Amino acid sequence: MDFIAKPLLTTETNEGYEKTTENIAAAFQETACKTLASRLLRAVEDTGLTKVVAGGGVAANSRLRAMLAEHKELECIFPPLKLCGDNGAMIAGVAYHFLKRGDRSPLNTTACARIPQFKRGLANLESFGRR
Repeated sequence: MDFIAKPLLTTETNEGYEKTTENIAAAFQETACKTLASRLLRAVEDTGLTKVVAGGGVAANSRLRAMLAEHKELECIFPPLKLCGDNGAMIAGVAYHFLKRGDRSPLNTTACARIPQFKRGLANLESFGRR
């Protein structure tokens, strides 16, 4: 499912609410959850699926869990909260091992979906006849 979060960044609280940090955060969460839920439900309708599995940090969101639980026709599977890790934490874990190994990148490095360091890992797998 394609999802672009940019519209969420301009989310404001509803009329009549004071624009406190808490209210803005709550409005952002509500908008994000409604957007995710509506797109998920549209995908379910388009595909005919009756079971979905959530993962990553978003699966820990109690509001999203509650919204999806309202749809009795849909079986939503959520992992235990302790397994709903944020991808940022996973990336940091990988980065720790690169740093420990002595790998460094210059400050002007740009983001890339294909990291050259992983190619070494693929080469190692190929030497064992795996890939």
